[in-house]
Amino acid sequence: MSAPTIADYFAGRVRRVEYDQALGLEERVAMILNGVPQGLYYVLYRAHIVEETFEFIGVPASLADETGTISVTDVGGATHFVSLTSSSTVTGTAMFETSSNRVERERMSPHMWRIRVTKKTGSIYT
Repeated sequence: MSAPTIADYFAGRVRRVEYDQALGLEERVAMILNGVPQGLYYVLYRAHIVEETFEFIGVPASLADETGTISVTDVGGATHFVSLTSSSTVTGTAMFETSSNRVERERMSPHMWRIRVTKKTGSIYT
């Protein structure tokens, strides 16, 4: 029998949250006639955000500080790759966050931890 890994403590459920949010409104000139701006229109920039949270319960203190990527299977049989390292990726001059990974470690007792990993991805659209 092999030594347990953090994947062995996966709760089996994936919490998925999706939402949109307004990012900004840009005013643009409709056309230029003889060097003079003529009319305006507005472009609304929005983001679509998806967050997935994975929870590991009762992780022994000896494994609580592990990093790297692990594979887990949820109660529906789907496989997920979960990074135990925090990260973020941004794009554009407005610094829009296209992805991030948040890792929370919470002590449950002197010997056990609860670890929550939230993977967040975002995309911009008009």
